[in-house]
Formats: sequence, C-alpha cells, structure tokens
Amino acid sequence: MTVFEPRLFDEDDDAEDLAYKRILDALLKGMSTPARAAADMDALVTTEANKRLETLKQRDPPLRLTPEEEEQGLTPRLVGPNPQRWMEMMTTTIAKICSAFPPAHPAQDALVDFLRELRDMPKHEVPDGDYEDPGAVVVRPRTFTLWPFGETSVEYLAEKFRREAEDLAYPFSHVETLGSETQLRWSNLQSFIARLSVSGIIDCSHVTALRNLLPSSPTYPDLEARKVGGARRLAGDLFAAAHWLD
Repeated sequence: MTVFEPRLFDEDDDAEDLAYKRILDALLKGMSTPARAAADMDALVTTEANKRLETLKQRDPPLRLTPEEEEQGLTPRLVGPNPQRWMEMMTTTIAKICSAFPPAHPAQDALVDFLRELRDMPKHEVPDGDYEDPGAVVVRPRTFTLWPFGETSVEYLAEKFRREAEDLAYPFSHVETLGSETQLRWSNLQSFIARLSVSGIIDCSHVTALRNLLPSSPTYPDLEARKVGGARRLAGDLFAAAHWLD
C-alpha cells in the first residue's frame, strides 16, 4: 500500500495548532489509541475553554476586551472560549491529511475510529460565547455541547472535505493519470469520507465521486475531443467512486 506524506505540520503552526496536531500525530504513528486520542482531544478543548472563560472573568471590567486587544483588531471570538473553533481546526486538518492513507491502512482506521470515539463520548457542556455581534467588545458566555459528530449541526464540516476534493479532482487534473499521487489521493479521500458518511459521523455524501460520473458534472470530460484522456478521467473517478459501493 502506497502511503503519502500527510503534511500534518506547517511552518506557521502556532501553539494551538501544535497542541491538537501532536495528538493526531501520536494517533497516526500508533503511539496512541483512538480512545486515548479522543480523551486527550476532549481534555485539551475543555481545559482551554474553561481557562479562557476564567481569565476573562478576572478582568476589570470582567469579560471585556483590553484596549490593547482592540487596537490589535482582536474580537471576542478570538479571545473568548470557542470550542467549536477547535473542532473546526481539527476537522480541517483531518480533511487535509486523510488522503495520505489508502483504504484499510491502520492510520485511516485510526482516524475514523478517533472521530467515532468523539461522537460516542458522553455529551458534556463546555464554556463558549455568543459571537454573533461583530462589533461587540464583551464576551457573552454561553455553553457548547461536545461532541456533536453524528448530528445535523456538523454537516457543514463536510465542506472541509469538499475543498480538498476540489484541490484534487478539478477538470484536467492528474486524477486521469494512472497510478499518480493525485489519483491515489483522490481514491483515499473518497474511501475516508465514504466511511464517515456510512458511520454517521459526518454526512459527506454530496462530495462523492459518483457525481463526477454524471454527464452533468463540471468535471465530466468531452469524450469526443478527449477520447483517451477523457476515458482515463472517468476511470480515475470510477476507481475513487467505487468506495461508495462497497
């Protein structure tokens, strides 16, 4: 099985990025189990939310941005507790790295099982904030329920995977090149999101490669003009789409 570089870490990762990415790194390397990684991620997000709220409560006046934060253009959303932001960052990273691992690879299994563990974890409330007012300078506390995977409220997270799909399977991409990294990553991504959908973790059905096999798809090739390349493109999409038929 061909495994590609997951590109988990970036040069511009800050302390927050490193905190959750190290948990994922240990999971991918087999140094942590899905259950342990899920517990560690939950502890990280919960602790960070509680810490931020307590820090804000101790200010004078409480819960308000400092003049320095306002001058820097910071908002309550960036300063206050925001567990949903952590969930989005984590999911964005998983969407980015999942195409590195082929079906049935231990790392792919671990990522799916990790998200399943978070979904099945007992629900609990953590500090959050009401950030609907873009001009607010005060954090208005509320709570957020971890972890909402498996609920309709997280369906928007499928967009993280759609963006990765568009980066791989745009018209005339190397999806049509037999054995290319792009073709294999496209297949790996489809395998992963099919498993997420079937498991009821995140519904990614609108990102399925099956759509690319329809003549109405923007990626569907002109088979008259591209008799060879067009057929190869359909073969690449069919190869990836097959994971939805297993």
